[in-house]
Amino acid sequence: YNPISQGIVRLTDAILLPLRKVLPKTGSLDLAAVIGVIVIAGAYVFVLRALLGAPWPDPITLITVVGANIVRAALSIYWFCLIVAFVVSWVAPASYHPGAVLVRQLSEPILAPVRRLLPAMGGLDFSMIIVFILINVVRTALDAVPSL
Repeated sequence: YNPISQGIVRLTDAILLPLRKVLPKTGSLDLAAVIGVIVIAGAYVFVLRALLGAPWPDPITLITVVGANIVRAALSIYWFCLIVAFVVSWVAPASYHPGAVLVRQLSEPILAPVRRLLPAMGGLDFSMIIVFILINVVRTALDAVPSL
């Protein structure tokens, strides 16, 4: 019921509603959204390669590049989400603003398991630092994969 989430749903409905008629939802996985992201990421790679005059990649390279681009984009989104969550936790920790609630809802599924793994530190929460480090490790590993 978050107004920001509802706005995102309305923006993506134009692409996802036709796909949802064809692709079933399997458990908690929205297959239409997954296929939509893959198609958009693939089109992005093809358009950039065409604009740069680069040769068309073989299917394995294309799948690797598209997958790496999707992971890079997700990590970037999550990186900025964590930065906002960090700032909000210091400025307005008990805020019920829709943006603050959305950021908490997005960051908690990753931060909570890390918190459970860390020992008690006297009220200090180092889970965000651990997640930032893990994101950087994955980004560094993805640097070996070409972006186009």
